[in-house]
Parts: sequence; structure tokens; C-alpha cells
Amino acid sequence: IDRYVKEGIAKVERVLANFAGDGEFFNATDSGVFARNKIQSLQQKYGMKYIKVHTGQKFYLANAMLEVIVTHEDVYPERIARFNDTSTVIRFTLVHTDGNGNVSEGSATTVMLLGDAEKQESRAMRATFGPQLKSDMVQMAHHGGGGCDLQVYALINADVVMIPQSLQYYQVHCTNKASGGWGVTHSVVNFDDVKYIVISERWHTTMTIGANGLNMGLRSASNPDGIYSLTQDLRGGTTTQIEYSTSRTGTTAGPVIKCQ
Repeated sequence: IDRYVKEGIAKVERVLANFAGDGEFFNATDSGVFARNKIQSLQQKYGMKYIKVHTGQKFYLANAMLEVIVTHEDVYPERIARFNDTSTVIRFTLVHTDGNGNVSEGSATTVMLLGDAEKQESRAMRATFGPQLKSDMVQMAHHGGGGCDLQVYALINADVVMIPQSLQYYQVHCTNKASGGWGVTHSVVNFDDVKYIVISERWHTTMTIGANGLNMGLRSASNPDGIYSLTQDLRGGTTTQIEYSTSRTGTTAGPVIKCQ
């Protein structure tokens, strides 16, 4: 946040989060409170507002609804075992309107952002929402390694799986069921209903959500709102031509795998 705001790439007006107190993860592994401890100075420096959120709350911004799915509070009365289970999970619902506030029928697209949530928050999400976790898109938790349990992904049952990890790691780990904590990702990317897998790699892939929902066609003269990528430098990035890989193992270099 500090870098992007300082360099004028982004402007942050509000931070939605729920940071755990010291006593809640006293015995947790991998604890790190940098973001929590930094938020006050960022508020003072940039005038941003910190909003402490709780499960079930909904926030509205233009054509987007943000729904809080889980926070560390839902793990109580258990103690936090791993710091990753203090993540705040948010689902976006994005809709298309006619400019007068009328929502186009069938245009809603749901995007589940799991952060680094792991097993304890997985149990909380399943217990609270069950089948209502169903979403069109999902970000694999904890960069695809470890993270949420398989039952959560089965309930989300997303068409598009986004993996914030390099193509190299995806090829080595995510496609190997026996590769440590990557076994869940291996199973998820092989779900029958998965249509696309988007890997972060060196690209910044842009996907457009319009009146007909998510447009996963490649950008072209006949499909100007199709997916495309930028090189890593956002400030001087240029459009990069991408092609689908059709292998779920990611054996061809490219950020998008088309499964169906």
C-alpha cells in the first residue's frame, strides 16, 4: 500500500480488515503483525479509513457488493493455531447496470478471495455458509500451497480458479498430488467444473465483467473486452498477446489454461 500510494499508482481511501489482537494468536506459528501495526501510521500519512469488519457484513461500492465471509473471530473458542487463520475472507458480487441503477438480468459474477485462510477458517466457513459459498471465481488460498481444505473448494465449485503463484511453481507443485501442501490445489484444478485456471506468473491479467458476466475470450478486434495481460511494470506496461494453454499441467508458457 505504502509503495503504490507513494508512487501515485493507487489511491486507498478505506481498508476493510479485522486484525487479531496479541492474545488471540499468542501460541500461533508464523505470527506476523506488520500490517496491523503499520495501519495507524498509514491512516495518518494518507488519510485512509480503517473499517473493522465482521462476518455477514455487506459493503457496496458502485456495481460491487463486498460480503465478509469469515474473520479470525469465527475461530473462537478455539485458539488460533496458525497466523494465516486470521485472514479476512471477502466475496465480491459484481453486476452490470444500464447506468440508471437497473441491474442487467444474469450479469452477476461472484469472486471469492480467500487470502491465506487455512483449516480453522475453512471449518468456520463451511459451518456458517455451506452451499452458499458457491462462487464463479476463486483465489486459491495461501498461493496454492496449504491453505483451505478441499471441502471448501468443493462448496465454492468455481468455474475460474486464480492461483497467485508463478507458472514454474504451478508446474512443479500444483500438478503433483504428492507435493506437500499442494495436494489440495492439484485436486481443485482437476475438478470437472473448472473451465479456466489463471496463474499470476509475470503477467497482470485483466478480465472484463460485463452485461453477460465474465468475458474469458481472448482479446481481439471482434472481442475488445477479452482477456489480455500487461508486463510487470504497471506504470509502463504494454499489452501482451496471450494464448490459451489447454493442458492443466501448464506445460506451455501462458497465464491462462482453458480446461473445457
